[in-house]
Amino acid sequence: MYWNVDAKPGALGAKPGTAVTPKPGVEIYRDSYAVPIIYAPVLRDVWFGVGYAIAEDRLFLMDAVRRMGAGTFAELTGCGGVPGDLQQRTVAYTDDDYQMFFDHLPQDAKDAVQGYLDGPNAWR
Repeated sequence: MYWNVDAKPGALGAKPGTAVTPKPGVEIYRDSYAVPIIYAPVLRDVWFGVGYAIAEDRLFLMDAVRRMGAGTFAELTGCGGVPGDLQQRTVAYTDDDYQMFFDHLPQDAKDAVQGYLDGPNAWR
């Protein structure tokens, strides 16, 4: 797909096929390449759709990256992940630090983060 002459056509505003509606107001379409196209009336719902679509496609990857960030990747991969977990637990911020960072975000950013978290949880 990347090196062929046949490139993916782009069309803004086109709604291909039938939408998946994980919650009222959120529509997730898939184009012929299975790329999600998300429509929603408010920012939080757009990010809900993004999280939902990513979970649908890559839930295992999302969990692996979450574990890497938390320093619990070895629970998934075994002994080979222990050095990375030790490093992450040593140099990472505390949960209180992350909460303080979140608390100081503008409301739009908080809505985006919360919507993105709600999407995969709804898909699960």
